[in-house]
Amino acid sequence: IICYNYCNYCLGGTLPLKQRTHKNIAPGTIGAKIKKIREYRCLTQKELGLKCGFSETTAQARIKQYESNQKIPREKALQTLAEALSIDKEVLYDADLSSYTQAIHTLFDLEEYHGLHPKEIDGHICLEFSGATEYDGSIEQLNSSYAKMASFLHEWYNMYKKSLPSTLDNEWDMFEKQLDYELWKYEYFLNKLKLAQKTSARMEETTIKDKLFEINQKLSKLYNADLSQEEFNNKKEELLSQKEKLLSQLQVINE
Repeated sequence: IICYNYCNYCLGGTLPLKQRTHKNIAPGTIGAKIKKIREYRCLTQKELGLKCGFSETTAQARIKQYESNQKIPREKALQTLAEALSIDKEVLYDADLSSYTQAIHTLFDLEEYHGLHPKEIDGHICLEFSGATEYDGSIEQLNSSYAKMASFLHEWYNMYKKSLPSTLDNEWDMFEKQLDYELWKYEYFLNKLKLAQKTSARMEETTIKDKLFEINQKLSKLYNADLSQEEFNNKKEELLSQKEKLLSQLQVINE
């Protein structure tokens, strides 16, 4: 869901996305994130409230309370908001990193739990995921974790490069790039989950088709088998029943 209407909700008036300000709302808080993503989705407060299931009379007021941090949504409400905004629920967790102190301690936490540490490369201080962590895991588990992180960083870097303006971009091109990049971040794990579900469904579909092929072969051989009429009927009924169940499962996957 991406708005390309170049509207006030997406642009915050005439300001580019990065220059918009939310007065009295600390960046990184739940309220700031809800407001920011709602505007990316080109929704009014009332429209988002209605998508969350609030009544016509309370929809706007409830979202306004959330965005101003006057009311903090609980776990169930967070899930509802995330679904209405088509994002990962974890995106909305409170993490105000506008504070220099909080940002520094976040880096320390990343070192402790994910092996992030500073490293000098060609005179520049960079950050690298390869240090020891507090997790009691085997070398294989640590290597697997680093491999996942490295894969993600490459993916992130490629998306970041795509978001950078080129000399040929006009204002609208730059806006589209930035919006696509911001929404990619908010939808990252949601899209990963959808991809995993599709992959799992394809694997399940392949397995079912293999089983259907085996059943059809058994049915073909059944007519040449040396069986009594009763044995033939029972075996045929059993195979057809299995086939019907598999076809039903296949239909559900393809819906």
